Amino acid sequence: MKISIITPVLNGAYFLPELITCLEAQTYSEWEHIIVDGGSTDGSLQIARDWSAREARARVVEAPGLGLYPSIFRGFDLSGGNFLAWLASDDLYTRWALACVVEHAERTGARWITGFPGAWDESGRLRYVRPYGRYPRTWIRKGWFHTGFLGHLQQESMFFSRALFEKIPRAHRDEIEVMRLAGDFQLWRRLAEHAPLSVLPTALAGFRFHGQNLSVGGADTYADEVRATGAPFPHPRLARLMEGAFRKWSALGAIDIMREADGVLFGSLDPNRIQAVKDATPRV
Repeated sequence: MKISIITPVLNGAYFLPELITCLEAQTYSEWEHIIVDGGSTDGSLQIARDWSAREARARVVEAPGLGLYPSIFRGFDLSGGNFLAWLASDDLYTRWALACVVEHAERTGARWITGFPGAWDESGRLRYVRPYGRYPRTWIRKGWFHTGFLGHLQQESMFFSRALFEKIPRAHRDEIEVMRLAGDFQLWRRLAEHAPLSVLPTALAGFRFHGQNLSVGGADTYADEVRATGAPFPHPRLARLMEGAFRKWSALGAIDIMREADGVLFGSLDPNRIQAVKDATPRV
């Protein structure tokens, strides 16, 4: 199974080498990386060209002036993977991310996969992981997962099959492409029309906080775009109460999927080796 990772770049030279390093460190090798450069002037394009020159799985698409979501979709259209994802130039995957996604997809048939949302600091340290194990499909479709209600779904940790993505009609793709910041919010709603979101009990990726994040500085634009889709915005006090309740309930779901993961791990062990260890263990 091949995973296609798209990186839209516009002047991301400061962090782009670290993203490349995290891909080189992946324990799973069947991936491709497509960098879509929107007209960088800070050296990003040269970094991308050097990367594609030394790595056969990487390539560069030069698209000056192309917006964020059109760049992402351009990359998807040019890619050849069975699963799709995108990662901004300032974000990172954990080294086991792709291997975990493939194992889970092949074992369960899941078409849309995420992990526990993580957060990196500017230096690339994973500072925390949120134990969220439940995202009801109906709630995603209704548009409840945004920063004015239950909190957003972490884009960096999302992986979905090409077959699922191709179920989105052209008209719905168009509505996503014209958005500046909330296109992922709308994409999740469209994917939820066709499949549930399966959660892995590990960190696959994280959002990097560094003070110049586009999504942080554009919070008002994001909220306006979400409102325009008809998504609900409860009174702030009610929203805080509901988000708090959701986090606790979702954390209980995380415990359930961790127990399931224990069963998978124990089930994968060789019973002969287990017995050999028992036989070799001194008895008191």
